[in-house]
Amino acid sequence: MTDRASLIENYKRKQKDLAAAQEKTKAKVQEKEEAKKEFDKTEKYLKNLECIAQLVGEVLQKLTEEKIMVKAASGPRYVVGCRPKIDKEKLKPGTRVTLDMTTYTIMQVLPREVDPTVHNMVAEDPGEIKYGDVGGLTD
Repeated sequence: MTDRASLIENYKRKQKDLAAAQEKTKAKVQEKEEAKKEFDKTEKYLKNLECIAQLVGEVLQKLTEEKIMVKAASGPRYVVGCRPKIDKEKLKPGTRVTLDMTTYTIMQVLPREVDPTVHNMVAEDPGEIKYGDVGGLTD
């Protein structure tokens, strides 16, 4: 009978240990979620800081894997490096980039600039036009 009593006592102890471990796990998951929120907040803050005081430039040519010739919007040309996080495959001639104001390091790749008037013309539907409707054309 003592074996049975000790087994029951051992079972109850294991149940208490399990409940305590589940509480610890629940607390750790909550801690992790709070840390993730704080991390995301910090990432947004850093991205905002990176955007301050940057020049817009255009890649002219890739000199080496680490050095790129860039023409700043203000006119001069610079041989610059880039942040390690930037995909160097995207740095092709004509690509718009932002440059750090003090170091002229490429900070990010910008989307292609499109003239709004050209963009509107592309989206414009002229409707049905006949040959005779175009001025100055004859058979």
